[in-house]
This record gives sequence, structure tokens and C-alpha cells, in this order.
Amino acid sequence: MHKTLFFLVFLFFACKTSKDIPTAPVAIDFEPIGSGILYGAGEEGLLAGAYLVNSVDELSEILSKMNSQNSGDYLNLTPDDSYFNEHSIVFLFDQVRGSGGHTFEIKKLTRHNDLLKIGVLSAKPEGMATTVMTQPFQIIEIPKFEGRFEVELISP
Repeated sequence: MHKTLFFLVFLFFACKTSKDIPTAPVAIDFEPIGSGILYGAGEEGLLAGAYLVNSVDELSEILSKMNSQNSGDYLNLTPDDSYFNEHSIVFLFDQVRGSGGHTFEIKKLTRHNDLLKIGVLSAKPEGMATTVMTQPFQIIEIPKFEGRFEVELISP
């Protein structure tokens, strides 16, 4: 009896569940839905990085920040609550730059369990550039996602 109990306890702790077994990264399709440059010299309060939006309230909040120092219609869609049942929106902001001409573009998206990796190409201007504080950004639509994410810079 003791041997059987010991064996069952051993199996319980020795075997990994399917949650513990890592899966291979999977490429995720995404749709660019907006991009541009903020000119508020960082006054918008949007730090460099990715912001995951899963509700109309979150969307309104981030658009309000963007429009606090700029004016623009940044999205090529007007989502309602039902939109966020199947989709998420990712806003990706570059750091505030001291000149114009910088580009910032999402090139690849992969999902590994609950981690979304965002591969971004960031390039500086070639030659002369205007001296103005800018913050490039891109907005994409992805299938519904809730989890962690990392931004990885891709070399040109």
C-alpha cells in the first residue's frame, strides 16, 4: 500500500502537465491600422514600448493622451465593444527623438504560450533631418490576446 501511494505521489510530481510543456513560437498575423509621428516632445506621457488595448475605454484613454498635444485621426477604424471580443489593438511607440526622419515599423509578431514578441525595425534618417522633437508610432490589429509582450529591435 505504501509503495503504491509513494508511486502515485512520485508520478504526480514527476509528470509535467501540458501547460508546463513549452510550445514552439507561432507567427501571428497582424493588420497595420495606423501610424504616424507625435510632436509633443513626450508631453503626451506615452513611454517607448507597446500598449495592449482590449476595450473601448482603454482605446479612448490612449487616443486622448495622443491628442493632448497633437490632433489627428490615428485609426482607420472605429471599434465598438463587440470588436474587442475577437481583436486586440497594439499601440507601439518609439522613444522621443531629437529630429525628424526616423522610421518605426513592426516587422514580425510571434506568440510563445502567453508571451507576444514584437519585432520592430527602427531606422534613423539618412543625411540631413529637421530639428524637431518627434515620437514615431505604429498601431496594429491582432487576434484577441491577453498576456505579456516583449519588444525586440531588428537591425536594418
